[in-house]
Amino acid sequence: MLRDPAERAYSHYKMEKEKRTLEMDFESAINQELMLLRHVGLSEAPPLPENATQSDLKIFVDRLASKHFQTPDMDQLEMDRAHNQVLLNLTKTNFLQRGMYSTQLERWLKYFPLGEQIMIIKFEDFQASPAKVYHEILDFLGAPSFDPEDYNKKWHTRGRARQKGVAVPPLSNETRMYLEKFYEPYNNELAALLGERLYD
Repeated sequence: MLRDPAERAYSHYKMEKEKRTLEMDFESAINQELMLLRHVGLSEAPPLPENATQSDLKIFVDRLASKHFQTPDMDQLEMDRAHNQVLLNLTKTNFLQRGMYSTQLERWLKYFPLGEQIMIIKFEDFQASPAKVYHEILDFLGAPSFDPEDYNKKWHTRGRARQKGVAVPPLSNETRMYLEKFYEPYNNELAALLGERLYD
């Protein structure tokens, strides 16, 4: 199941804030990860300017060129080592890395054919039509049809560590624009890999 990578990154951040494992704001957390991604060669994306006003951030994002956001030119072994470095150093706060879907799926698709042994589900589709997607999953698995009592029941997954009432401001438009630029080459690779565009 894949989710819009910008939304996924911020949702992941909010979860860690609810667990009270993280003090910094989202932009600072992104910059911390970007430093490591740059160090291991996975990105050349410039960090967001610190203490910038919303208008400064907008100007900064508007001036960013696609040359700043490219997937790395590495062989598979180098790529795996670089990703492992990020995982080892930022186990709970690798907000950006987890949305690099093409890099992750490419490994799986070498061994498991898409549409035969791997099914890709968009989180947004599941959220909008749980019954429809649920039956598509059962059909893909060759499992018998089964209807739960209530498709729209809200399943509460908030563990004991997550606390309600933690104030997390909404994702700013400027940061969202930055994330969309960051993920654009990965979303392009994902579209080529799957034969359809899931995210712009």
